Amino acid sequence: DAVILHAHDLTEHTHRERKLRESQTLYRVLVEETDDVFFQMDLQGNITYVSPSASRLGIPVNGILGAQCSSLLQDDSQTVNTAIEHALAGSSETFELSTPSNRLLVSLRPILSADRQVGVRGVLSDLAHYSEFDQILEKRAARLATLNLIGREITSNLDLEEVLQNAVN
Repeated sequence: DAVILHAHDLTEHTHRERKLRESQTLYRVLVEETDDVFFQMDLQGNITYVSPSASRLGIPVNGILGAQCSSLLQDDSQTVNTAIEHALAGSSETFELSTPSNRLLVSLRPILSADRQVGVRGVLSDLAHYSEFDQILEKRAARLATLNLIGREITSNLDLEEVLQNAVN
């Protein structure tokens, strides 16, 4: 009687599987919990993926798959259509889009596989929090301009010789 024993060390395989699961979990958390909306479209401009965060911008996640990209962007303007056409032709495009409820930054990038474009990946970023920051900066700039004006008035009305003489004495 002969016995054949075959042993295979699964340590490295198990380690790779664990790393892959960790990576997938991290990716899922990043895509699903960010405020930005990630989406993909095929070369016909049909949406093939949209992240769940789209609902926070009022974009219906259900039923958007297979729809044209302009329906995701809720805009049919020439600017949007031209940017989509350029992205489908291989160009990277970035533009602002205003909807009735949002001001968005849209970035479109070609998806390449084996040096051939297979689709477009996009990101929608809500610019609302940037608008609040812009307002704060505008108020501070106005205050600084006022202080500069006051400083100019003070220095133009000072008698430099009198100031120097008072400083020396």
